[in-house]
Amino acid sequence: MHKKLQGEDMEEETLQNETLLIKSIIREPLKDHIKLLYNHFDRYSTAIRKLEISKNDTVIDASCGYGYGSYILSWHAKEVLGLDNNSGYLYNAKEIFGGEKIRFCKYEELGELMNTNKITKVNKIVCIETYEHLTPSESNTFVQKLLNYLQTGGNMFLTVPLGKNEPSSYNKYHLFEPSIDYMYNLFSGYFKKIIFEISTFRNSYGHDTKYCMMTLQYLEENKKEI
Repeated sequence: MHKKLQGEDMEEETLQNETLLIKSIIREPLKDHIKLLYNHFDRYSTAIRKLEISKNDTVIDASCGYGYGSYILSWHAKEVLGLDNNSGYLYNAKEIFGGEKIRFCKYEELGELMNTNKITKVNKIVCIETYEHLTPSESNTFVQKLLNYLQTGGNMFLTVPLGKNEPSSYNKYHLFEPSIDYMYNLFSGYFKKIIFEISTFRNSYGHDTKYCMMTLQYLEENKKEI
């Protein structure tokens, strides 16, 4: 049993005791919140492992949201460029996680950011839960523009919840949940090797959802022009 402490003593005890620290950070319902955090953090850990991200790698995190995933990637990478279109997310990401190894910007500012920091190409791209937020007409352009910054032989890792090529029935922010055939057709013209892994997880709406993880190796000569 842990003695109940107050004030600074409680704060110090919490920092030193991981059980208390986790309980102080993750509120009830504890089990549901832990599942949600695990789903999010595990995808970035899987990306690091699948892409074999190392201190030689410059990595794009698309889309980065609040930046915690970019921060996780930076533990292993030489440099991380976090991209998003939400100004509020980017502001918080810069305030909390910005630093010498992590830079954040909007998608349309990426070219300028790379020129400023003398980065010609990246060799890894991580894209976690992004494509379901794009319409079919947006997704192909998104892929082409993003891959303009990936060097020959570079790799990509992405995850996306699978569906029936239509909007989600329960999440208004999922504009299009693609089938695995859709994702293959979207990327097969750009990559010489595509590895699919399909899993099921319980999302924040309580639905058991199928989603795929894709590990892709880029083929420069197959690149399509915008």
